[in-house]
Amino acid sequence: MGAKTAKVWCGPVIYRPGSEPSITMAMASYDNLVVANSVIAEISLKPIWFIVSEIHVGRSGQGFVIDQAGHLIAHPAINKVMQSADEKAALALRESRDAIAAAGGTAIASRNAENERVVIAGAPVTAAGWTVIVEQSQAEAFAPLYASLWRTGGLLLLATVLAAVLAYWLARRMSGPILLLEDGALKIGAGQFDHRINISTETNLSGWLLGSTKWRRNLPHSGTARSD
Repeated sequence: MGAKTAKVWCGPVIYRPGSEPSITMAMASYDNLVVANSVIAEISLKPIWFIVSEIHVGRSGQGFVIDQAGHLIAHPAINKVMQSADEKAALALRESRDAIAAAGGTAIASRNAENERVVIAGAPVTAAGWTVIVEQSQAEAFAPLYASLWRTGGLLLLATVLAAVLAYWLARRMSGPILLLEDGALKIGAGQFDHRINISTETNLSGWLLGSTKWRRNLPHSGTARSD
């Protein structure tokens, strides 16, 4: 009846112990809305395994195909296809398929049938009710992002260290003349009017310090004038 109501009909995937899955397909041709002839064939799905086994996503990524019930039709590890009775794995694959569909087919972070953290994406095969899914471990999928974050963090750390070193160098460069001035002021205040302040830096502060030295040289004369 399926061949009479549709030109091409795909039956459910058939799993036989110790054999690759197969599918029954029927095709009918019509002549003035009357079935002229029909063809029914059982087709092995092993060729799909050859195609899927060539799908590589990075180093560890892989692709596989599931039917509407979540059972594997094709997988690089063909022994997993043979374990079609594993309903726990089928449930996990159905949940992954539904999550991908809910996300609009975009890649999502999830867990696979082995409870490993993976990034998965998929696309439906509408005519057959199948879904093609590709998965890759999260560690490998996010490795470029992690590397970029580490590089950015390293550059920020390097910039912080350089800024700290530069600030320390500037502080030392400025504090030297200031300490000399403080020491000179204390000695002059103690009456050592012949004390000289030696300026060896070429900062803007040196001009002011040189001026204070000239002012200090005039102090003895001012003191003499006051004593007179």
